Amino acid sequence: AAGGFTVLLRRIVGGFTSPPTLGLPWVALAFGIAVIAAVDVANRTGLIGRWAGIVGRLGLVVAVLAVVPLGNSAGGFVVALVPLGLAATAVLLLPSHERARFPWRNSRHGSGEKAPPQALPLPREADAISDAPRPAGFRQRFERFQSAKEGDRVIGRLIVDVPEGSRTGHAHLGFCPPFTAVPTVDVTSIDDSIEAVVTAAEVVPWGVRVECRLAEPAEEPLAIPVDVIASHPA
Repeated sequence: AAGGFTVLLRRIVGGFTSPPTLGLPWVALAFGIAVIAAVDVANRTGLIGRWAGIVGRLGLVVAVLAVVPLGNSAGGFVVALVPLGLAATAVLLLPSHERARFPWRNSRHGSGEKAPPQALPLPREADAISDAPRPAGFRQRFERFQSAKEGDRVIGRLIVDVPEGSRTGHAHLGFCPPFTAVPTVDVTSIDDSIEAVVTAAEVVPWGVRVECRLAEPAEEPLAIPVDVIASHPA
């Protein structure tokens, strides 16, 4: 795009001593299409944004326009307009991976492409961790939520067992698939009748070890419910 605008500006101010040849627009067209193809590949892999494809197509039209021979015969001028028309057509054609980002095109034109899944809003912790009665044998229940705005989150509850006569108990929660990095983990005991310090003793991308430490040894086996929230930003 920068090259096309530079050549066009230089031609406007009289920087060309003679009209371009008839083949030069075709050379500019071929080179521009190669650049746009590379840009689209980079866009598909997520290296650059969609704006690069738009700017590249605009630059292609400007570059071809800058080298259209105006001083040749009328027939030659008409022939030279063919690559300009092809360049303009390239601007209107978006590759399939970019068309798929517009779900309204699928509904109106019936292209057959599946619209991208819509991100659901993340629930509040109070909604995700229910205080409903737990069935017998309950050990843990977790839900995972992902969104471009909130990131990756695991929310739920597990039971930490403390044996009789012991002051500590441990429970383990695995993350599958693992987080992309070490998440932030918040743990809270919801049993106010038990004086215990609850911590995330060890946190790794693929799991967390939850520890409950009592002030005094347990007089009987305890099952302490603990709320866990693991999160990693987008």
